[in-house]
Amino acid sequence: MVLAAPDVRNSLGPEDARELRLAIETISGTPAVHVAVLTHRGSSFCAGGNLRKILELVAGGREMVTDVIYAEFQGLFRAIAAMRQPLICAVDGPAIGLGCDLALAADLTFFGKDASIGQGWAALGLVPAPGGTRSVVRKGGTKALWRLIAEGRMNAKQAEANNLGVAVESALDAARDTARRIAMLPAGAIAATRHLSRTDNFEEHLAIALSYQGDFLTDPTFAAKAEKLLSR
Repeated sequence: MVLAAPDVRNSLGPEDARELRLAIETISGTPAVHVAVLTHRGSSFCAGGNLRKILELVAGGREMVTDVIYAEFQGLFRAIAAMRQPLICAVDGPAIGLGCDLALAADLTFFGKDASIGQGWAALGLVPAPGGTRSVVRKGGTKALWRLIAEGRMNAKQAEANNLGVAVESALDAARDTARRIAMLPAGAIAATRHLSRTDNFEEHLAIALSYQGDFLTDPTFAAKAEKLLSR
C-alpha cells in the first residue's frame, strides 16, 4: 500500500482514512497475502491530518467531529489492529501527528535516513485520538512518550533508541526484504503469531495459543515436516 498524495505531504482527511481502511480490510480478508507493507510517495510519509478537511468538520460542531473521528480515523486504526497479517511501515520521510500514529500502529516500523517522527498533537492542544499514545507506550514505554512530546521530533536513530522502530538506510528496501522473508513462512502460523502479539492479557494469550497449537500440531503437514527434520 502506498500513501500517494505528495502535494499535501500525504496528510489524511476523513475520505483518505476511509480509503486506506478499505484497502487494509481487503488485504486482511485475503488469506493468500501473508504480510502487508505501507509506504509513501514523495518526501513525507504523512504530515498528519489534513487540517483544511478537519477545520470543515470543526465547523459542523462537536457531534460531527466525534462521529467522523470514530468512524473514519479510529476506524482506520481498528482495521489495522484487526488485521490477520503483520503490517510493516516503511518511513523514509517525516511522520507527524496522525502520520506518527500510523507509522507506530504497524507491527514493525523501519525508519530510513531521512525519516523523523513527531507527536504534533500537543502543540495544537489535542491528543492522539486514533490511539497513538497507546502505540508509543506499548513499544517504548512512558519514557518514549514523554521524550517524544517534550522534544517534538525524533530522527531515525533516536526513534530506534526509544524502541519505536529500526533505523536503516532505506526503509522501503528493508521492509521489502523483511516482507519477503515472512511471506516464505506458513500463513496460518504468521497470522496466529500476529494475533498473539496483540493479546495483552496473559491467561487469554495462553488460551488462544493453546487453541492454535492444537490445530497446528494435529494438521498432517506438521507430522510430515517433523519427519523430514528428523531424517536429516
